[in-house]
Amino acid sequence: MKKDCDGKNECEFSLKDIVTPSGAVTAKDGKCGADAYLFIQVPCKVPNKYSVSRNICGLVVGCIGVFIYLFVLVYIDYIKSIQATKYVDWDVKTITAGDYTVELNISKNLYNRFLDQFHDPSNPITEIA
Repeated sequence: MKKDCDGKNECEFSLKDIVTPSGAVTAKDGKCGADAYLFIQVPCKVPNKYSVSRNICGLVVGCIGVFIYLFVLVYIDYIKSIQATKYVDWDVKTITAGDYTVELNISKNLYNRFLDQFHDPSNPITEIA
């Protein structure tokens, strides 16, 4: 069989030369079951005249893959930076009173003084009396 397929890109062979019922592990009736598999491993030989061009093609494909990876990485970082800048611009354009709100801690005495002197329950906007 080796002499029929040696040096060819495609080859056909018969399974009769490979599997014989006497040498194979089979069922009692001498036949393989429906769930039996046949595994054939054939080495791939590349002629020497094609090995250099295959190496160069492999190198080119690898370099293109690395270039695409780096391009996508830089592009995603660029988009991230642009979006951060746009967010800052949007935040500056949408300034509200909440951006200038200050929280002060006051004591109970100060709050009680406010209620006694300045707070008017009938008026939602309290003014100094």
